[in-house]
Order: sequence, then C-alpha cells, then structure tokens
Amino acid sequence: MIEENPMTEKQMWDALPHVQGEEKAELLLALCKRATYRNAGDEALALAESAKEIYDSLGGIAANADLAEAYTGIGYSLKQLNKTAEAAQTLEKAVEIHRQDHFPFVDDLLRTQAIWYSESGDWESTLRCHQEAVTVNEVDGNQEWLAKSLFNVGVALEFLDRYSEAIEKFKSARDIFKGMKMVVEVGMCDEKIAESYVEVGNGELALEAAKKADDIARMADIRERRMWSSYNLGKAYLLLKQFEAAESALCNAQLYAQSGEPLDFKLLVGIDEEMISLLRQTD
Repeated sequence: MIEENPMTEKQMWDALPHVQGEEKAELLLALCKRATYRNAGDEALALAESAKEIYDSLGGIAANADLAEAYTGIGYSLKQLNKTAEAAQTLEKAVEIHRQDHFPFVDDLLRTQAIWYSESGDWESTLRCHQEAVTVNEVDGNQEWLAKSLFNVGVALEFLDRYSEAIEKFKSARDIFKGMKMVVEVGMCDEKIAESYVEVGNGELALEAAKKADDIARMADIRERRMWSSYNLGKAYLLLKQFEAAESALCNAQLYAQSGEPLDFKLLVGIDEEMISLLRQTD
C-alpha cells in the first residue's frame, strides 16, 4: 500500500521527470490524490491512468496492492467527474485484486462501491457488494461492522421490494447492536423493521417496532430519530385505522422534518401523502 507522500505538490512535480518505474507511479498516484482534494477530477484521472499504465508495463514486478491503488484512484476520479456507474465498475477491479490478496480492509472498499452503485440506481449491484461485506466481516469477526453491513443489506433489499428478507437482516443487525449496547443503532433497526412491516401491510408488527424506535428516539432526544419514529408510527396507526393517533404522529413528524437543515423534501412529500390518505379515509 502506497503511504501518504510528505512532499509538497510542487516538490512532487519537480521530482517527477527524474524518476522511473514504481517510484514514478507512486508519485503520480500521490499527485492524483492532491488533484482530487482540489476537485480537479480530469487531472486526477489522467494521473491515475498514467500510474496504472506504468504498473501494467512492469508486469509481475509491480505489487498487486499498488495496481489496486491505481484502480482506486481512477475510480475516485471518475466519481468526482460524476461518472458514478463507471467509477463503481472500476472500483470492482481494485476489489478483485484485494480479494485475492486477502486485503484486511476490503469491506471498506466494498461499502464505497455499494454507495456508488446505489447512487446510480443499481440496487442489485449494491446488494451484492453489501452481501460480500457481510461475508468479510463474518470472517474477520468485527461485530460492529458485521451489524452495519447486515443493516446495509436490509436497506438494499428494501429498495428491491424484498421486504420480508429485509426485516430478517434488520433483526439480525439489531441483535448484534443490542449485544454491544449500541442503543441508537438498535432504534434505527427498529425504524427500518417498522418501515418494512408497513410495506407488507402488517400494521400490528409495524406499530410494535415503531413504538420501540420511538422509545429510543425520545430517550436519545435526537431530532432526526424522533422524526423517523414519528413518521413510522403515523403510517402504522393509519394501517390500523387508528386515525387520531395517526394524525398526531404525522403532525409530529412534520414538525421535526420542518425544523431541520437541510430540509428533507422527499420525506416531507411522504408525510403529506400520508396526511392526504388520512383525510380521505376520515371524510
């Protein structure tokens, strides 16, 4: 793995014409990082691609980890240029190299790749990356990251309308978080469990999970958590046709949503839609 270069950017550019091979490739990747920090995506991409060409020309002499870093640099540069799908696909080449080398932090790269796939709307690929991260965390024994990876799998399954499977992943993540006494994370799992039960039309189980989430949100006194727990309570009560309770919870969710910055317009629209459904059912 290439370490952070202590030289200034000017010193690196001055040194570049006087080095060859791996040393030159390392300088190019260091300059790529600096260009990325300056939001100079085109420059960063050219530098990372030049480094990859050097590693390719060196064949077996070049370390696999260095070639993976070149692919990672290309991926981040493409992401900065808003070529998100291409960036995620490029990152797969780095993941493949690290997978073969049993790189200890490949799960971090998998999560980044999953985020990029999700941003491009490819939820099947997002799911695949998060599932592999689960496997990595099961092997390395990192319970906190295993729980987070299971939670991420659940989110991807939700976007694929596979709600029953999502509920099981959220429950598994919840059990681990509970064992680690990570209370806020337990509440977030309850939120997602409630959300998924609403989607499958099970109002009673949705309400049970939403109440648990709301208890934790109140105890932690975190606006965002109280916002989501209130929203899920409102939807669960509406499913059960407990209209007065639904209206109260949805109004609370709306107040919490309107008091935050930046405003979550998608959530506000969702609350309005639930309010409209409530009015239609009570007219």
